Amino acid sequence: MGSQTSLGRLPLPSDISDTAASLIDSAERVEGAVILFDAADNIVWVNERQRALMPCTDYVGQTYSSLFWSALDRGMVGNPVAVSKPHMWLEFSRLERSSKRLAQSINRYAWGDMALTHRRFDDGSSLQIRFATSGADADSPERLLLDAVAARREAAALRHALDNLDVGVAILDADGGPVHVNAAFRHLLAQDLGLALTHRGRVDPVHPEDYQVWQSAIAMARSGYGHSTLMMPAGDEAPLLAVTVMPGVQKESILVLATSLRGTFGAGHLAGLSDAFGIGEDDAEVIAHIANGLSLREIAARHRKENDGNVVSPFQHVAGIRHALRRHHLTVDNQAQIVALVQKIASITRIPLTRSMMTKEEPSDDDQQ
Repeated sequence: MGSQTSLGRLPLPSDISDTAASLIDSAERVEGAVILFDAADNIVWVNERQRALMPCTDYVGQTYSSLFWSALDRGMVGNPVAVSKPHMWLEFSRLERSSKRLAQSINRYAWGDMALTHRRFDDGSSLQIRFATSGADADSPERLLLDAVAARREAAALRHALDNLDVGVAILDADGGPVHVNAAFRHLLAQDLGLALTHRGRVDPVHPEDYQVWQSAIAMARSGYGHSTLMMPAGDEAPLLAVTVMPGVQKESILVLATSLRGTFGAGHLAGLSDAFGIGEDDAEVIAHIANGLSLREIAARHRKENDGNVVSPFQHVAGIRHALRRHHLTVDNQAQIVALVQKIASITRIPLTRSMMTKEEPSDDDQQ
């Protein structure tokens, strides 16, 4: 195995069993502390997490017993009986380790509860793993370890899925601090598109006029209600931000969906919007314009230019859209809620999102004033 001066930074022994290697891999995934012993209870390998967790020795030339005394001297033993009656406890522990293939417990250290599992293999070698736990499952830390690994895998898969969404998704705590944000939301924060991560470690609006609305939305989410709004960016040229704030799954957590507007939906998306909302193409076009950040006045100016003034008012389209949504048991009270609903439908139905504007002729700068 080479020089013992770098114990713990060496690769695993080549003759380690598949079961031991699998358990070590599982422990590494949940930031577990690992010690590998040979048949005589000499320490032959430790991982870096074990070194950081219990820096009571350099682990070179140490045994199970010598490690115990070093940890006891440094106040790093988590069993109260071991602390009060160390000689008796050590004798019992060594006997149990040699006679049982699996020993498990929950130890309470100064830094918190940890599950402890010690498994002995056919060749006499053994593996000790510690990892953080709430202490709720004292009967089976090894099963708790495997469950923790499965949970980490699911969380990783969820993060991957969220990072592939075009809509920004954030989970905030009760004070508005980020617990998790996906790639799209990180991009929005970096661009100051309505929301930013402040020096206080909270997600807050970049425009002062939006602060009260944002705080009200956070308070509503904590109380179990959702709220949709449009938020202003840091600069006049940047697009508006459509934001929906709602209660999260965990108590007092807050879920935020956010998408930058203007140029999100193109003409090729109208059929998808029409199908999603059960509305006609004209209404879908108005929804697309609203979702792109245009006001109803801008939409009216665009339509007058294209049709010599002979157009149905976009206000009438919005009334028809709201009526159509009510037929599907969906209620919207304002344009901001229409925008938020469009963004949610787009993320669910996977309507492709692009940065291209509608393919029809754009209004001039004068028309948009």
